[in-house]
Amino acid sequence: MRVQLVEARNLPRMDLLSGCDAYCVLFVNACSGLSTFASEVINKNVNPVWKQDFEWRMTSQTKVLSVTLWDKD
Repeated sequence: MRVQLVEARNLPRMDLLSGCDAYCVLFVNACSGLSTFASEVINKNVNPVWKQDFEWRMTSQTKVLSVTLWDKD
């Protein structure tokens, strides 16, 4: 499975004077364990653009793909 993380738009400002320092954590949960990737951090931007690809080998036990958005600080 290949996932392309493209962009986020209109994120809330998490820092008082600047934007947010956004990054994403992606993971696949399967019976064989957890496989995790993290994107680059895009500093001080409420409309971050990543254009990053992530790839996992799929099996019949692959159950969940989760993508969470975080602020670095």
